[in-house]
Amino acid sequence: MVYSLLKKHTNLLRIMFERYRQLQISLNFKKCIFAIPFGNLLGHIIYNDGICVDPVKTMATNHMEPPLNAKKLK
Repeated sequence: MVYSLLKKHTNLLRIMFERYRQLQISLNFKKCIFAIPFGNLLGHIIYNDGICVDPVKTMATNHMEPPLNAKKLK
């Protein structure tokens, strides 16, 4: 993942691709996405202002019923 302003972004990508070429690392360009305002990485949404948990990943736990055998708190 490379993040920067658009003017600097192309230069950073060029450096990254050159480094991959030196290390003989190949990329699957069908899985690559370029110049997007935000992205999903390992269950987190990464965007200009920061990072947050993907709401889809927490939806199941948010709608769960409490367990039936839970002890009542006083």
